Amino acid sequence: PPFAMGQHQAGEDQGGGRRGVREAMAELGSLVRKNLKPSAGQAALSRRTHSLLNASKRLHKLTSEQVIWQDGCFSVSAEAKWDETRRGKDIVLSANNTTVTRSNGNEWGGVLGSQCFTAGQHTFTFNIDKCQTDYVYVGLAYENVDLNDNYNGRNIVLRAGDGSFRVFSSSQGCFGGYRTGDSIRVEVDMMERTATFYKNDQLLCLAGGIAGPMRPFVSIGSRDVSITLQTHDARSHADLAAGGAASPMLEVAVRTGLDLIFALLEKEDNQRIRVRMLKTALVAMEALPPLSFFRDADALRDEALSSIADFLHAVAAPDSQAGQEEKTLSMRLLLELAVARGSLRFNLAVLERLDGSCPLDDKVLGTLRRLGDVDGVQDPKIRSLFKAVTRPEDAGAAQFDQIVQGAPQGAGCGRTVLRAAVLAQLELCARRLKADIAVLGPHCVEATPETFERIHALLREHPVSGCEGGDPCGSFVPLALIRLLTLNLRQSARHAASQSPRPAPKAELSPGLLGDLR
Repeated sequence: PPFAMGQHQAGEDQGGGRRGVREAMAELGSLVRKNLKPSAGQAALSRRTHSLLNASKRLHKLTSEQVIWQDGCFSVSAEAKWDETRRGKDIVLSANNTTVTRSNGNEWGGVLGSQCFTAGQHTFTFNIDKCQTDYVYVGLAYENVDLNDNYNGRNIVLRAGDGSFRVFSSSQGCFGGYRTGDSIRVEVDMMERTATFYKNDQLLCLAGGIAGPMRPFVSIGSRDVSITLQTHDARSHADLAAGGAASPMLEVAVRTGLDLIFALLEKEDNQRIRVRMLKTALVAMEALPPLSFFRDADALRDEALSSIADFLHAVAAPDSQAGQEEKTLSMRLLLELAVARGSLRFNLAVLERLDGSCPLDDKVLGTLRRLGDVDGVQDPKIRSLFKAVTRPEDAGAAQFDQIVQGAPQGAGCGRTVLRAAVLAQLELCARRLKADIAVLGPHCVEATPETFERIHALLREHPVSGCEGGDPCGSFVPLALIRLLTLNLRQSARHAASQSPRPAPKAELSPGLLGDLR
């Protein structure tokens, strides 16, 4: 059908798409009846055909909606309108439900947009047609938001007066208000669970921690306010053709290709090729700014990175037949992947693999410093997640320097020392991360059960009882892990009010982990 890899537009194109669906389904039914002999298989196929026909009828009902194939799934979003069935007190809609005003200036009244963002990336704009008051909030909200309130635990909103930015009720500072003639653009990324706000095309602020489907939202506490909703949703047909979602065939090719390459490289007689490949990959990774892969991740890419990490660990393992040069290159490349990916889960997986058989020379130290180099990040959206350093002592690099200075000199620094150095850099990121921003923060926040289990496994290797010894690194590692664990539990709890469809992580934790935390 003509809309299979693009948008299902209203009008003639949409009508043609519906006719195409009907004709295709009718032809399929005809082929089933003519070419197959009566059998149980035919009956099963007939039932499947009937199911597909029903699905196509439901699809026909999306007459005013866009159906976009993006990031491996369908993303359905309605045209730029306010939902007349989801509005609060005294809300008046006009201009085909694209403009909202309020008939009464007492208390608050809000309205949700008809779009529902479930997957992919979306953009919409609030055109401020008329606003000379401070009592307006615009942003996005969950379906169960209170429509007679301004900000609460179920929305992300920006205020007109001083630009107060509220993320699930928590204040994130003031970013300058808006008035008549301004436009507030919001970019929603459901993969990364972030929302970025722009005023007149200038970046204002970013929020994370989105846990479920969201809609555009506005709340008004005054009269003489008029706001029009406009969407620039979805990519064009050309964009989809050029960079659409990966097909299953591509996924199979990637997985098979990686398995084949690593199987060949692991042979002993390919040592020279391995060293050359590792050096080339390391040069390429060192040229990338920190957190280059943070906003460019999906299941296939994460699986590919995991396969690469497994291969590098096999090369760097103590019982590996690889030479010391290969082991050092593999360890550095593992750390560089952590620098670029910025995932706490990936960082913890790398920590589990590090054995400390390599010296802390200048090259390894350079890679470790990049792990906590927030100021080296070039993506403005990611930079906005961190606080600026106002005083030298705020950078908090003293702990890392102390660990490095106390590291043993010679062939290997030891596993505990290397883990302490990595954890010190993760704590640098945690110290700079803005509070209450997200349950997904670069390097230090990823509040998932898998994260907690990995921290638990590391705590078993470095028990809290080790803090009583005289080894500074042995004391630092368990305490740093406890701080990471506490940070992630706290960030998760702060967003519990959003009534996420995902269960609270604490409910999925093992009793042993909760006992260790206590």
